[in-house]
Amino acid sequence: MTELRQAVKQYLDAISSVSRVGTPELSHYPALDNLFDAIGNELKPKVRAVVHYSETASGQPDLGFFSGEHTDPDRGVVEVKGADADLDVLIASGQVDAYWQTRKLVLVTNLREFALVG
Repeated sequence: MTELRQAVKQYLDAISSVSRVGTPELSHYPALDNLFDAIGNELKPKVRAVVHYSETASGQPDLGFFSGEHTDPDRGVVEVKGADADLDVLIASGQVDAYWQTRKLVLVTNLREFALVG
């Protein structure tokens, strides 16, 4: 199995097991972080995900994507909600708009669906 397939399988397994006992959003950050790092390792330049990085301009995105030695999320930010969240409503939210205004690239997810706003 390729590394990316393995990362997706691990993500789905983690989401499934954590969903039974964890919080709708925060408990899933490690699974998302691992998935995004696996994907980022395949990119050139490599991109790393950082959970709750230091942000003040637009609020506090759940994750940021960083390439190289950048100290700013130059590859965008991520907004995460629980699996019951309506992705269309989230995309249209003021929170996502605020991130888009400063970052111009926002990945939005409800753990089952992913949408890129940019």
